[in-house]
Amino acid sequence: TGLPNRVALLQHLGRQGRPAGSVSLFLVNLLQFRVLNASFGSEACDELLRHFAMRLAQAARPGDFVAHCGADRFAVARSNGEFDPPGAADTAERILASVSHGYDFGSATGLSLAVRIGISNAAAGTVDGKALVNEAEFALARIRTEDAPRYEFYAPSFGEEARIRQELTRDLERGIEAGEFFPVLQPKMSLDPAGKTRLSGAEVLVRWRHPSRGLISPADFIPLAETTGLIVPLGERVLVDTCALLRLWLDRHGWAPRLAVNLSARQFALPDLEQRLERALAHAGVPADLLEIEITESAAMKNVHQTAGVLANLRSLGVRVSIDDFGTGYSSLAYLRRFAVDAIKIDKSFVDEIGIDRNAEVICDAILRLGRALGCKVVAEGVESEAQVAFLRRRRCDEIQGYYFGKPVSPEEFESAWIHARAAA
Repeated sequence: TGLPNRVALLQHLGRQGRPAGSVSLFLVNLLQFRVLNASFGSEACDELLRHFAMRLAQAARPGDFVAHCGADRFAVARSNGEFDPPGAADTAERILASVSHGYDFGSATGLSLAVRIGISNAAAGTVDGKALVNEAEFALARIRTEDAPRYEFYAPSFGEEARIRQELTRDLERGIEAGEFFPVLQPKMSLDPAGKTRLSGAEVLVRWRHPSRGLISPADFIPLAETTGLIVPLGERVLVDTCALLRLWLDRHGWAPRLAVNLSARQFALPDLEQRLERALAHAGVPADLLEIEITESAAMKNVHQTAGVLANLRSLGVRVSIDDFGTGYSSLAYLRRFAVDAIKIDKSFVDEIGIDRNAEVICDAILRLGRALGCKVVAEGVESEAQVAFLRRRRCDEIQGYYFGKPVSPEEFESAWIHARAAA
């Protein structure tokens, strides 16, 4: 890139300890660089980095020190008088505007890049280069997803947060190996216009019983598993446990309901996803049509061409496929019709507003009509009241799930409440 490297950056920061003023560091991260490298090749990406570096240097002001710290990392170091947060925010916005859009390389034209910036600052006379870089890394770590804010300032509390996060990450990896994660199941019920309901399946969710912290909320460990990549072995564990449950119930009762497993975007992108599913089903000796795979709308739309191929392959295995959180993402109907799916799920945020917000009811009704037109079942999630059930029944919703019929329960409780009765009948 023609820019100084990380070592030169640290040397520069080490010379900034004089008491003339504070020093700010803008750590610039080009997201998904590895994906770009795999998609377009190393030569094209080298050229991209050169253009990126040139734009970053042009966005910096005279006297700034601009460096390339690694494949997807750049830095801008600035000597200030007193630290000015609004001015630093303006600088971050200017950098983002300069480096995020309009690249032509490989087969892509007008390509936009996802860029994030972590900002740290050292007061006059206190500059520790490594600490300043680490603090910018802490800030950056909080915003590394594509839908996060585009820049973040370091705060002292981030160090403690980072320590806790590191501990939890180690515990997460150990917990997967130690079998601390376990499945719970929430029933899915079919509706008919006459008012009858019956069990049609269940969604498998995962819980973590930590040996010292007790039950840890999925809201705390799922995002961590996603960002660290541990969602892949965790998802594999859930898949294997689900197939084992199906085998157990088939042996005990001669039947089993279809179980739906959520796939993360990382799992869905695995090149050997179909083989993993085949192995899990074959190992347990379970018919493929008893397994349903749920992927979110946003994950499905990340690479439409790839998604269409993967979904077709999964369907060819006999596995059912559904699109989760429908209506909250950015799907195009032109693409949706290319996806081989068995069901779409109305997101809870719309179901919550039935009877409250007319617009939410219109959206629910539109999704139900769309599902029928596409030949898909429609499942409403988050159903909690009789009024919601009545509305969905009138609109001929195929299936519902939510606290109205049952909270997620252990496999033993689910078997006792739902499978024994059906087997006896």
